[in-house]
Parts: sequence; structure tokens; C-alpha cells
Amino acid sequence: MANWGSGVLRYEPETGEYERFIHDHTKPESLSGPVVMSFFEDSKGNIWVGGGTPWYDPNYPLFRDRYNPQTKTFEHYIKETITVGAVSDITEDQNGNIWFIDLVDGLFKLNPETMELRKFSQYNSLLPKESLHSLFAHSDGNIWLSSDNSIIELDPESETISVYNELHGVKPAWNFWNAGWLTEGWSITFCP
Repeated sequence: MANWGSGVLRYEPETGEYERFIHDHTKPESLSGPVVMSFFEDSKGNIWVGGGTPWYDPNYPLFRDRYNPQTKTFEHYIKETITVGAVSDITEDQNGNIWFIDLVDGLFKLNPETMELRKFSQYNSLLPKESLHSLFAHSDGNIWLSSDNSIIELDPESETISVYNELHGVKPAWNFWNAGWLTEGWSITFCP
């Protein structure tokens, strides 16, 4: 779990003990920033942590880290300092690529093996201009996203995007990041 500006708390239910991980600029293997906004466990058991802030503040940079439970350290997947941005949601496609939303800058695809990072935005894809809020990988292989005014379906293989908006019966409603969930029956629900 995380708290604004307080890093990450790891709780061990069997023992009732917890461990706190914080950002420490003197330790390169520590958490990259103090404000954590998202967690995700991938198919290999890796824990991905993302954060930052959607306004300019050099004390709270955008980051996306992978936690190593053996060494209790964090591997940083954004090497340069980006002072505006916040990783608000993370998921994985069927090929092991990690997808994440930056509240300020759009959608990103990371190949964790090659470290190749690809950005999707209104300028290089059919993503709408509005902010993205939530994303989920569905059992059919597609990734679903929500935004201010639409629901978006992304085929990660072909990288094609379908946008469902008012023309398709989707009512415009500003929703918050991580404002959705995937049910056991693979239904996707986004909160307005």
C-alpha cells in the first residue's frame, strides 16, 4: 500500500509485520519518488510501482520502478528526470509488455527485456486528446482504457485503437485515475 509522499508499505499477513520503502536520493536503488500512485504484479511475479504528480514539481518526478523482493531494491525504468507526470495505472499484455498511463503524457508500452519504450498519444495514434485514467488487459488479449469522454479498445498486437464515445452511447463523465475494475467474469467497469 502507499500513502501520498510516504513511499510504499509492504505488509506480511502471516507475521503482522510491515516494511517501509521510501525515496532516498542518496541511494540509487531506492524508490524513484515519494508519491506512489499505482502498483501492478505481472505474470512473472514482478511488482511494478508508478508515481509522480500531474503538476510541475521537481521533488515529485514521474517514475516507474520494478521491485526486486530478493534484494529489496527498485530497478528504475525511466532513467531521465521527468518533472511533470504521474504513472496512474499499469497492466501487462499477453506478450509480457508492460503498459502504463501517464496522466499528463498519454499511454506507454515497455518491453522489459529490451527496455524499448513506445509512447502513444493523440499525435501518433487514434488516442483521444483527453486524459487517460484506467487500463485493463482483458482475457481476449485487448487492452481497455477509460478517458474523460470515451472508452478505448487497443489491440496490442496490431497496435490498432477503437474509440467508443457519445456516438456509441458512452456518456461523457470525468472519472478519476484507477476508477475501474475487472470482474471475475471479465466484465470491465469504469466509474463515471
